[in-house]
Amino acid sequence: MADGILKRGGEALQVARVMRDGIEDKTSAKRLREILGILRAHHVNRHIDPDDLVATIEDLGPTFVKAGQIMSSRRDLFPARYCDALASLRTKARPMTFSQVEARLNEAYDGNWGRAFASIDATPLGSASVAQVHRAILADHKTVVAVKVQRPGIKEQMLKDLELLRRANDLLELSTMDDDEQGIDFTAFVDEFDRTTREELDFRAEARNLRDFHANCQGVAQVTSPAVYDDLTRETVLVMDYVVGPHADDQAAMARMKVSPDAVGKLIARDYIRQMLTDGLFHADPHPGNIIVQKDGGIEWIDLGMVGRLSPTERGLLGKILLGVATRDPQMLKDALLTWGHAGEEVDHGKLLADIDAMVARYSTSGLSDLDVSAAVSDLLAVLQKQRIVMPASFTMLSRGLITFEGTIEAISPGLSIMGAVTDYLERHLLDGFSLRNEFVSGALGAYKIAKKTAGLPSQLSNLLDMASKGQIGMNMNVRELDRPLSKLESTIDRMTLGLIVAGLFIGSSLLCLTAMEPRVLGVPIIGFLGYLGALALSVYIVVKGRP
Repeated sequence: MADGILKRGGEALQVARVMRDGIEDKTSAKRLREILGILRAHHVNRHIDPDDLVATIEDLGPTFVKAGQIMSSRRDLFPARYCDALASLRTKARPMTFSQVEARLNEAYDGNWGRAFASIDATPLGSASVAQVHRAILADHKTVVAVKVQRPGIKEQMLKDLELLRRANDLLELSTMDDDEQGIDFTAFVDEFDRTTREELDFRAEARNLRDFHANCQGVAQVTSPAVYDDLTRETVLVMDYVVGPHADDQAAMARMKVSPDAVGKLIARDYIRQMLTDGLFHADPHPGNIIVQKDGGIEWIDLGMVGRLSPTERGLLGKILLGVATRDPQMLKDALLTWGHAGEEVDHGKLLADIDAMVARYSTSGLSDLDVSAAVSDLLAVLQKQRIVMPASFTMLSRGLITFEGTIEAISPGLSIMGAVTDYLERHLLDGFSLRNEFVSGALGAYKIAKKTAGLPSQLSNLLDMASKGQIGMNMNVRELDRPLSKLESTIDRMTLGLIVAGLFIGSSLLCLTAMEPRVLGVPIIGFLGYLGALALSVYIVVKGRP
């Protein structure tokens, strides 16, 4: 992606120059000059490799770090080597000083954070681009909690940077085409980045996510998430349960706990599918760092700043898509995608079905358990892009989550099949006893239904004709490309009309020749002569104009 954006003659520098001419706000201009200086220092007008891109993003600040984190999980849009390098941005954020943390807490709690907490550890548990987390004890001196504190000035800076990115994109219509890589819709990426960033900057939204997610986990064996303390949560401070345990990819820690990574991987896979298909509320960034392994082998989902939500209708469509993949049914895939998405222009249904069929055929050579989910999702997005089918944000979030999820499972239990887990879930929970092994039974039942409907066609046709004879049926017809044949028909009718006029003139003039009408020209009455002349001219016109 970096090569595609930056390699053409210093396009990033051009962005800055154009933006500088169009922005009157002095603060924005100052920030723009700062960005320009960083881009020049890293020589982004030339080819930039993944490590240089990471260094540049770190210097540009939290907004670009967050964008890099999102890019790292979008293997459907960006080259894999850049995604791998950008993944390091999740753990390389520079921590705030404790004095900065105290100042933010005092702002949130009327000048004295001691009213809410008895103590707060000065060393953070973790630090990210937007906030960092500290262990604390509530004012009751016994309840241990985790306090997530937003960085000072981060909201203003990120919103300003987002506006600069949007203006640059609008003015220059940035292209991300490369010689050997597919282009991407930079506008769509900026829109998604804008939406997710604004949500993540308001911790009250994350508190709602935590509350809903925690409620969904109730009754699910070995799965939980932190409870939120609503009375202590503010826009810039989030208070939740303190979670202890290794991350899901910490193989050494799981070995010390005598927990099987394969069992953990299966539990994560089963629960993530449950989130998507049953709850409709799923973790949008399911990387290993956001999953804590408990001593009994259970899991706890953390950091719910970004979640995806699916309506009941969308969950049903997702089930059809997964079933279409599992049963190699391109028609089911096509119908579900067109129902979920929005076609920007007329869809070539035949071409779309052929593309989906070809995609399904490519993956049918290997077993379902060996299906590369990331590659399949990327291919599917490419097919949709070719047909200008725009999918809603819920589908985009879902696609990104699945791609990140596959990487997580690969890191925890490489031999685990995601599609195998999907198939098992479909059989047990979604389709009420449907078994892929008994698919031929459904086919036989379908054939029986078709035969039964066919047997009733004569009576249905008789009823239809009876209704038509009584004027109870109206018909609307829309025939494509009818203009051409109609224009030919009109032209033919015009020539027939002219032919009748020619015949009339010729016959009329001939009858006049039998009279004694005067005056005459060449022995023919002048009116008859003019009639012959008009018939001749029209005849020549018809012949010269040619056939319709």
